[in-house]
Amino acid sequence: MKKNRVMISSVIALSLAMNVSNALELRYDSATYMVNSTLSMPKGIYRITKEDTLKKGDYILFDPPIDFAILAHERGWFDKDWPLLKPIIAQEGDHFCNQEGSFRINNLYSGEVLTNDSQGRPIGHFEYCGVVPEGKIVVGVPKESRSLDSRYFGFVDKNEVQGVAELVWTY
Repeated sequence: MKKNRVMISSVIALSLAMNVSNALELRYDSATYMVNSTLSMPKGIYRITKEDTLKKGDYILFDPPIDFAILAHERGWFDKDWPLLKPIIAQEGDHFCNQEGSFRINNLYSGEVLTNDSQGRPIGHFEYCGVVPEGKIVVGVPKESRSLDSRYFGFVDKNEVQGVAELVWTY
């Protein structure tokens, strides 16, 4: 128990000292821990585990599409090599509609889609209205329109998911 406290304290101190990135990934006792300091998800330490089954509500760790990662890096949103942490909000078979400034999951309004970033620069979005295809998932933070998620870069392939995240500690 003392060893875990020392490790978590070290991770906290390191995360507070880091101002250059929004996320930090550490390995400890064959588990992966990630520190999230972005605004769209609860700030804290997440334990990442491999799961065979993914379901709505799971927080997942994944790499965004490369073209979106490059844009995000060029605009200073996050480093192009950092994975994203987002909850699954729709999965294969669900109806996902992302057009006309809003997105809907199973015909229920789920949030706004911005046309410009916080600096006024245009930001593209994923235009789609239909059933989520097999092997794909939709990630997002519906109440946070600034969240960089599926409304802006599209579906996430289930095979690209690095793991499911469990919040261990918040700050």
